[in-house]
Amino acid sequence: MDADTTFSSPNTMVCNYFWALRRAVYRANAESDNDSKKKQEIAVCIFLSVTAVETFLNVYFRVLVEEEPYARHKTLLLADLDKGTPLASKLRKWPREILGKPISEDKGPGKAFADLRRLRNKLMHFTSSHQTLKVPGMVIHGLADTSAYDGLSDADAKRALRASEDLLSEIFRLRGIPEDRLPHSLHAWTGKPPGWREPFESNAP
Repeated sequence: MDADTTFSSPNTMVCNYFWALRRAVYRANAESDNDSKKKQEIAVCIFLSVTAVETFLNVYFRVLVEEEPYARHKTLLLADLDKGTPLASKLRKWPREILGKPISEDKGPGKAFADLRRLRNKLMHFTSSHQTLKVPGMVIHGLADTSAYDGLSDADAKRALRASEDLLSEIFRLRGIPEDRLPHSLHAWTGKPPGWREPFESNAP
């Protein structure tokens, strides 16, 4: 074993990413004087939210397949991790195969997160975005469509945090965790204490 290797509990990196996400949301909502900085923070929120969820999926299901009755899915999960299965495929496959229940992308937390993931993709994938703009006396080639970025608002930052937390809660539900225990599961995996209200929420204490 490498002497520089360090070990932590499975939830450590998930909690770290979720706290980083919360701080980014706070900064996005506190930034009022500079629209450019605000949009940068909102974009960070969206990227971090998707990263936090994927990190959770990788670690949470890796822990599950060491336990009964999920151990029979260990080979499937390790193969997906080894080949770098895309996030969307993990979300469609692992809950259905390992927990026995799928996450719907047509409603509820599954749809909210799918919308968030698609927005993240618009902010980073420009495969069909290479436009030419013609104005009097000038032709500009190779423009990227930045409409998704330019349209970001405070609400997108808040939605990113909420959608990621709600998706984790949905996975806990599919595992069979009772509704009254969900805040405690969120606390364990995201660091969010039960009853916590974000400072930017209207009902914050």
